[in-house]
Amino acid sequence: MEDIDYQISYFNRYNQLHFRPDLIATSLSTGYRLMLRQSIINGIQEDTPIASATPYLRFGFSVSSERSLVTNISPYAGRSHNRQSDRS
Repeated sequence: MEDIDYQISYFNRYNQLHFRPDLIATSLSTGYRLMLRQSIINGIQEDTPIASATPYLRFGFSVSSERSLVTNISPYAGRSHNRQSDRS
């Protein structure tokens, strides 16, 4: 079993989206003028190949968690709608 090698890595991803639609078409159809979406993802990944196995054997795992926040801003009376979600 001396031919076992492995790799473990941690990852982090941040995403931010600002959406400003045209003033007439989208504002009239949806009622929102601005949308903001933020997302943070953290995770860990592992990979292990075993070179001496016939046929070649490889296994591993990946685990991640995401936290999102979506904000819609309406032109009507300054209303704001927030949604937040956590996924694993």
